[in-house]
Formats: sequence, structure tokens, C-alpha cells
Amino acid sequence: MPRFSTDTESLLRKAGWQEGRKIDTTGYEQVLREEGFEIPACVIALLQELGGLRIVHPHAKVPGETDDFIFEAVKATYQSRSDWVKDNYSHRVGKKLCSVGEACNAHMILVMSSDGEVFGGFDDFYVTLEALAMMLLKLFVQEEMSEKYLNLGKRNKNLECALRTHI
Repeated sequence: MPRFSTDTESLLRKAGWQEGRKIDTTGYEQVLREEGFEIPACVIALLQELGGLRIVHPHAKVPGETDDFIFEAVKATYQSRSDWVKDNYSHRVGKKLCSVGEACNAHMILVMSSDGEVFGGFDDFYVTLEALAMMLLKLFVQEEMSEKYLNLGKRNKNLECALRTHI
């Protein structure tokens, strides 16, 4: 079974990804620690493979426009309020979270828990990666995003599974 769908792999390759990619994450780790984040192994693994990439995809609602995911932990950490992630989002999901990037043209911060769950947050709103993945699946068939994908309490099975099938 392929790791990624054909469409996902195409978007990743356009962003500069290649099979076996593993970058040095020392800079990311330093900033995250300075900001008081705990950095689980799954965050390091994600950043080694996707760190620094800007994955551009068709916009969900505006034909001809694009949207993106940026796995740039330093930018995400400095552009968001670290305390908001550590206190608000972590408290609401019941897990410690660590910044890993941004989505929706930098309007949403991407954060990850130590068990590999990824959440996207914007102010008081947050969604699971599963919900984000479903939104992306909708992109490829150009359907409207449905509220049923914005389940604030539902958690995805794990990042690896979601990335393999849905980015």
C-alpha cells in the first residue's frame, strides 16, 4: 500500500519533499524549548520529514485560489502566542501540545500532542487533523466543507495514518 495518495505525493514533491527526507531539527527544537514546549519524538519525526515545507493545495471554497500548510515550527511559534497553545488548546484537548506549523495561509496554527494527534487552532476554534484531512479530501473533489467535519471533541487515530491517506 502506498504511503501517500497520488495527489498527496504530487503536492508534497512540488513542495520539495522526497522519500527518506530527514532534515536537522536542532533550530526548531531550540526555539520550541525556549518557548517552554516539551518536544515529543513524534514532533521531531514530523519536522524531520516535513519541516520547512510549504504544501500548496487548491482552496476549498475559492476556485482558482490556493491554500497551504507550512511545517515551520519557529514561524508558527513566534506568530502565535505560545501560552495560548500551552494553556488554552492543551487544556481543552487534555494533552500537552507543541507547535509544528501553520495552515490556511498562516491563519491557523498546527500543534501536535505526544501521541501524534495534530490539531489546527485559530483563536477559540480548533479542529483535529482528521477534520483537516477531511477538508483536504473535499478539496480534490471540489465539494463544500461540511460542519460535520468540525467536531471539536473528536480525535484522530494517529498522525501517521492520517498523513498516509489524507494530506
